[in-house]
Amino acid sequence: MVKIFIIEKDKFFSSSLEAKFSYEGFEVKLPYDLSNNWFLIQEVKIYSPNFIILEPDLPFSYGQEILTGIKKENNLLNIPIVLFSEITGDYVDRLLNQGANYYFSKKNLNIDDFVSTINKIAKNKYKLNI
Repeated sequence: MVKIFIIEKDKFFSSSLEAKFSYEGFEVKLPYDLSNNWFLIQEVKIYSPNFIILEPDLPFSYGQEILTGIKKENNLLNIPIVLFSEITGDYVDRLLNQGANYYFSKKNLNIDDFVSTINKIAKNKYKLNI
């Protein structure tokens, strides 16, 4: 089963993603606390997901700090990070250059399409054994 860790500020939106991914057969974890990067990264380490979905515009932190913290951990280094946000432009480019693997705009994609796309990425990833 593919495990996904979702870091999203909007509780309704994160619950919607959790429900849809779970329905599609994914195991999903939401963080206990978004206000402390260290604890958040520890949660990711313990859960050991196959994918991380990151909303880089968080109320208590910058996505860049979380991304950097995740990429510093050897056992998390190769986990694909999917940015899912309304943010565009240079900030997104920086995050992609610092190790995020994919970017999806919330403005242009509905949840069903997003989950379907992640499902296809996951299937291809395991077909290729990446």
